[in-house]
Amino acid sequence: MMRIVAVLPLVLAVAACGSSPPPPSLSQAEAQGARNFAPQEMQTAADRLAAARAAIENDRQEQAARLAQEAVVNAQLAQARMEDAQAQAALAEVGHAAAGAPVVVVPAPPMPAIR
Repeated sequence: MMRIVAVLPLVLAVAACGSSPPPPSLSQAEAQGARNFAPQEMQTAADRLAAARAAIENDRQEQAARLAQEAVVNAQLAQARMEDAQAQAALAEVGHAAAGAPVVVVPAPPMPAIR
């Protein structure tokens, strides 16, 4: 009984999706361009969401909840891969910018004499 109560909010969210837009995590990842960086994960998320909707229609709530959770996790993974790729690109850009900058060597201050 506790398991059903725990997955009920997720099932209801998937059921509410019916023909409406995908859940926020999937639509956010899509809007931020995650499909460009992690197309396989985004496709898996969309497939899992479609399967979750089909499970709801076939009155298989536990399966729908599991599939919906998998869709969310795949969308989050895609978003993380996108963020990683963007961070790597920014790091490379900083490295290239720094490569052209002059190197400034600052001499260390003299050490005080020990008496």
